[in-house]
Amino acid sequence: MTDEPESLVLRGLAAIRQQLDRIETKQDEIVMRLGSLERDIAALKVDFAGMQVRLDTVDRRITRIERRLELLPAEAG
Repeated sequence: MTDEPESLVLRGLAAIRQQLDRIETKQDEIVMRLGSLERDIAALKVDFAGMQVRLDTVDRRITRIERRLELLPAEAG
């Protein structure tokens, strides 16, 4: 009879261990996916910065064209 309660405890502990293993596996997957999202967001920020530079360049060129066509007053000084 003493073997039976000990066996129940061991089975319970084994079940807990299996569940913890599944949780750890899922957590590892979540960490990998989060890292991927962080890299994607960083890449988007770089792309956005590049677009801002290009827009600034286009804005300067349009302003220069408008001045040449006398659509804008020339800057003083």
